[in-house]
Amino acid sequence: MSAEQLNPWDELRLNTQSPVPLWVQLGRELRRCIAEHKLPVGTALPSEPWIVTRYGLTAKATGKTYKALRDIGQIDGKRGEGHYVAQEIPLEYVTVVPGSKITAPAPGDPSIQSDLPWWAVIALRVEAPDMDPIYFDSTRTVLLVA
Repeated sequence: MSAEQLNPWDELRLNTQSPVPLWVQLGRELRRCIAEHKLPVGTALPSEPWIVTRYGLTAKATGKTYKALRDIGQIDGKRGEGHYVAQEIPLEYVTVVPGSKITAPAPGDPSIQSDLPWWAVIALRVEAPDMDPIYFDSTRTVLLVA
């Protein structure tokens, strides 16, 4: 790999100062990279010990992330045998009209409805003029401005 090519593992953004647990951040970041096609289906994921060393997570946190991603079918594999991306994240394209307000609601906002577990969703709240707010999962939604 040349210096110009970006390794997806260099793009994972984990914030140790965030109140969001690191295992949740890692899961969301992996989902983001999958949605952006930086980790296509079949891509081998790093071993749990490598993630522990690279990002300073505990083995328990890393294992919890991989288990959670397996539980929703995003990755497949087993501890000790390796994990890989099992499915793409289908993107949704949403047109936003001028004058709309886009915010990130607080985690655990009860009005957020999703087919995914709470930890996987990075919600966006879109408020268009004269419309009720709509929530989107930012890991799979592309907002287009009209």
